[in-house]
Amino acid sequence: MNITTKSRYGLRAVLDIACHQEGDHQRAVRRKDIGAREGFSQDYLEQILIRLREAKIVQALRGPGGGYRLARPPDQITVWEVMAASEDRLEFVPCLELDEPQCGRHTHCSARQVWQRLNRIVQMEMKAITVADVLAGRIKPDAINLDNKPSVKSASR
Repeated sequence: MNITTKSRYGLRAVLDIACHQEGDHQRAVRRKDIGAREGFSQDYLEQILIRLREAKIVQALRGPGGGYRLARPPDQITVWEVMAASEDRLEFVPCLELDEPQCGRHTHCSARQVWQRLNRIVQMEMKAITVADVLAGRIKPDAINLDNKPSVKSASR
């Protein structure tokens, strides 16, 4: 998975909207305000917001007082959804692409299982983290013990 500017900005835009929409009626957040706070160009931000809207993560409201708001509560939107809406490819390496693996060795590559495992771990983590979790500061990077060896089931057992 290549975490591009599109996905980084997409997540930041969603977090900005979640922070600035107000009240039960969720006042819309203007694109120019998001761009100013986050330092995004308006044209690039518009491209990102279109993808987020198509994925039903945000809603666009037209007219006076218009802008963007979350389509669902923050605890119902995962980081994975934002990434999936923002990126064209979500796999670490081309051989994991479901539609058309781009490597001729994908059926007999000895390293492929490593990339599959890492891809799955990252995907599971992103699916477990919601926008509400990020806003509440519940993401603890040091909560994962990197000193433990990974659980690998030996074929000889």
